[in-house]
Amino acid sequence: MSKIPPVIKVKEPLWTTIRRGWGPYKRLYSYALPYKWRFLVGLGFGFLYGIINSFLPLVMARVAGAVFHGQAPMAPQQMIQHPEVMNHGPKINSLVLLCLAIPAVMTLRSLCGYANAYYMNWVSNKVLTDIRAQLFSKMIRQSMDFFNKIQSGFLMSQITNNTRLMQTALSSISTWTGNLPSSPWYFSRAV
Repeated sequence: MSKIPPVIKVKEPLWTTIRRGWGPYKRLYSYALPYKWRFLVGLGFGFLYGIINSFLPLVMARVAGAVFHGQAPMAPQQMIQHPEVMNHGPKINSLVLLCLAIPAVMTLRSLCGYANAYYMNWVSNKVLTDIRAQLFSKMIRQSMDFFNKIQSGFLMSQITNNTRLMQTALSSISTWTGNLPSSPWYFSRAV
């Protein structure tokens, strides 16, 4: 029996992997260049969404600390036995304003998420329309022999699915940018 030598896997540097993975996106970005301002606005809203999303746990911790004074909530029987606890702590007006920070942060986060989705989907739809128009103009210029050799179902399937994959790739950039700013906070909490 012959012994097969083991294959040694060589780990590539991070930048080499990023350069290799960026290739298809680079070509898609060339289609998005006419819409670069809306694309950048969409990326900006995605980045803001991530930053605001990372502030939500901080606001929740601040509200919980102010409401419960850093302790667990008291049972009603304990409050009846110790009425002096009711007069201790911040006034109700300041607590209401502090508690309103939670819906304010959530509303701002939702508005940034909506704007991110709107702009990124608008750009991806425009890019998809441009790609389909370019593809259609190239298809029209083909010879009859080309259409006789290729099955029409296969051709239509390739045109539809490949352009849909391009649109998905452009839309996935918005998800990535929205999660990027909050990722370090979540990673630091996990460690």
